[in-house]
Amino acid sequence: SNGALPVGPVTIAVHIASVWVPFTSESKEAIAHYPEIISEIKLALQEAGRRLQKYTLKKRRVKDELKKRSYIEKYIPHVAIGLKEILGLKRVETDKVEQALKQMLEKHRGKLEDLEFDPGKSAEYDEEFAAIGKEEQEEGEEGEQGEEKEAEEKEGVKKEEKIK
Repeated sequence: SNGALPVGPVTIAVHIASVWVPFTSESKEAIAHYPEIISEIKLALQEAGRRLQKYTLKKRRVKDELKKRSYIEKYIPHVAIGLKEILGLKRVETDKVEQALKQMLEKHRGKLEDLEFDPGKSAEYDEEFAAIGKEEQEEGEEGEQGEEKEAEEKEGVKKEEKIK
């Protein structure tokens, strides 16, 4: 259902830094089930979940605001034309009404900033980490384009053979 928590498997990696880490065996494959460690991991995951929720809600609010703004901006000229017809305004007055409506929009909804991502504003942004998935996507796209060209060339060869 929409808005519900995702259902399915998830892997969470937890890093524990300590001078004495209680492992379950000498192979150091797992950490012992101490109640204090379990509660700290639980608290850390809850905090991460709260931060993620805060981030996603902020993105949703921005998206909703942009949607509302676009609807309002879309109908400003129509409102001005309607006022022109009802009040018998001239073209110059209609333009003034449009400008006044746009100013009211900025006054009540705030002025829109550039919403592009600025790595300089984020202290935690890591260019190398952000590029991890992009490399694989670009390689996949290049591979698909190469396969399409090969298929086209094969079709061209077959057509030439039929012509001969």
